[in-house]
Amino acid sequence: MAGDRGPYVFLFHESPVSSWEFDPAIPYLATRCRAVAFDNPGYGQSDAPADPIDMAGFAARFWVAIDQFGVDRFAIGAVHTGSSIALELITKHLGDRVTHAVLSGIPMIRPDQVDAFKARIGLPEMDADGEFLKRLWQARRKSWGEATNLDMIREAVAQQLMIYPRFHWAFHAVFGYDAAAALKQLRCPVYVINAEGDSLAEVDRQAAALIKGAKFKLIPGVKGQLPYRAPEVYARELLGFIGA
Repeated sequence: MAGDRGPYVFLFHESPVSSWEFDPAIPYLATRCRAVAFDNPGYGQSDAPADPIDMAGFAARFWVAIDQFGVDRFAIGAVHTGSSIALELITKHLGDRVTHAVLSGIPMIRPDQVDAFKARIGLPEMDADGEFLKRLWQARRKSWGEATNLDMIREAVAQQLMIYPRFHWAFHAVFGYDAAAALKQLRCPVYVINAEGDSLAEVDRQAAALIKGAKFKLIPGVKGQLPYRAPEVYARELLGFIGA
């Protein structure tokens, strides 16, 4: 959390990392808003549910968490898994309380794609020789790009290892969620913004077309994880959109 004036902005991260994804952007956001970045249940420093939960379960917990702030109106910023959580929150719980939504990397996964995505994500399997550690490193580097700073890869792998037995829970919740249907229900102003090199950049283009009046933009020269890799740009675009 940071910022002592301006509107509240609640932020939701991608999997399998944590609110760490927003750490570089929060100082810029805090100049003109009150930024609050959550750890998803079971990720980062948030306690885990007893068993895996679906997207409705994630959203229900955040509905309670947001209400603890006593704020009637606020904006939301979300990335990948966080975008699915935001969609479920807005359409099922928050409604007109959300003044603006800034979404990045909206997963729109068809039923026929689920098995392939589950195979790609994998399950928490370990071996005595630690070969799985190398696989995690290589998979993250392949996913985020070989030019990605190694400190960023190290931190992402460390975050995944910290919650390793359940790192796949949020992914599986996303696989069972109909984001396209939720997008069509949005009534608040929506800005779909992503990094040009993000794996879901072109999916975002399709997603924006489903939202009446949505603004859409891809930031050139950025691989992914827009709030982390281009924090000043992300903050500028979000603050400008919400009128802060």
